[in-house]
Amino acid sequence: MWAFIFVFVFLQSVAQAQITSFVPATKQAAQQPSNSQCNCTRYPFPPGCTKECSTCTGRVEHISATTIVIVDCRGQRHTFGIRSQGKKLDSGTEHKVRTLYKLDKRKRVITGLILKNKKGTIVLVRVPDLENMSQAEAERQLSEAGLKSAVRPQVHPRTPKGRVIRGSLDPAAGTLVEPETVVHFGVSTMDVAPSTTCRANLTISKPNRVAPLRCEVAPEGYGLCEVAGTVNHISGKCAIALWVRLVRPQAGRFVWYFQRGGAGHVELKPDNSWDGTVQVGDTVYIPHRGDVVDISASIVDRDALDELLAMPGIIAEEPVGQHVSVRARLILK
Repeated sequence: MWAFIFVFVFLQSVAQAQITSFVPATKQAAQQPSNSQCNCTRYPFPPGCTKECSTCTGRVEHISATTIVIVDCRGQRHTFGIRSQGKKLDSGTEHKVRTLYKLDKRKRVITGLILKNKKGTIVLVRVPDLENMSQAEAERQLSEAGLKSAVRPQVHPRTPKGRVIRGSLDPAAGTLVEPETVVHFGVSTMDVAPSTTCRANLTISKPNRVAPLRCEVAPEGYGLCEVAGTVNHISGKCAIALWVRLVRPQAGRFVWYFQRGGAGHVELKPDNSWDGTVQVGDTVYIPHRGDVVDISASIVDRDALDELLAMPGIIAEEPVGQHVSVRARLILK
């Protein structure tokens, strides 16, 4: 009798263990990290990511403040640009390097380096390529890499609205940077199409190739400069937009800055002339006498102008609309 009770209790406990330990296949799959959850820019890697992430110990062949050349454990040589404030990147110091990889479409892609020398450990993260991603996806990629993001609205004729513009990253894609570095990137803010209704004969008479651009210095240090010209056959549905591009010295990328508010106001006069004001520089870049800038005036439809005015800090590779430009030297009053 006691033997029968013992066998019955044993079999019941085994059955209960099987029931409680059973996990459906779908739930097991859900517990495994997906490819997007495997962050291969930080070491040690997350659990369950051994197939997606790997490391390789190699040596540093050359290192400077701007460049590093490594040879990995497979004997392959890699050269990277560096953007780092760390004083531990000393070319005269011997470094050991651990290379971090991520499996992307069956190819191993380097995501970062861990350098060790007598002074300590330096972690460098590779800036991901964000070209044509949505803004949300780009910000997520940078966050997962331990980097910060700063978005710059930009008009770009070859990039769909809401997508990251090719070549707009600063630091550039592939550069090795320290964690928490801010990565600036441009996002296309509007679909640019040539206007079929806003066409006019537009000129810039002040400044010109002979006369300099005369500017008054604002209390904040930037220049407010007078521009003028003529326009014929402009309809009431169209307007003039003003743009500035810094030529010498360059401040960042070689792009056009849309003028807004008081700096971008244009007055049309009955005699077909117009005048306006542009801003050169800001509180960071202070203009100086003799600096060289490009000034552009463009004809845009008012809907496009309203869209430009609704977005902060617009820059563009080319001014929106039919435009005319002139290059001038600054004269500060």
